[in-house]
Amino acid sequence: MAYIRKRKKSYSVVYRVNDADGTEHQKSEGYTTLKEAEKRKKEIEYKQSLGTFVVPKCTKVKELIKEYVRIYGHNEWGVINIILALTLLECIWGMLR
Repeated sequence: MAYIRKRKKSYSVVYRVNDADGTEHQKSEGYTTLKEAEKRKKEIEYKQSLGTFVVPKCTKVKELIKEYVRIYGHNEWGVINIILALTLLECIWGMLR
């Protein structure tokens, strides 16, 4: 079960998850619009009902940026812009290695 909490100019989707030890934790994800928050809430509840929900974990900046593009890019950018952004990031990461 998830719910939406209003925060000044944004919205948070709040839900509970169990870690590997079975300990329950509260997690939240922030969104700028109510529509985005409602969409994510429905996605979380649906995946929890199927037992396929996995809490997003980003351990590297690369993963965090890819997750950001996945969540926000499709609402703000066209397909070409998303592809270009990810390609550019891949080139930059390649040069940093």
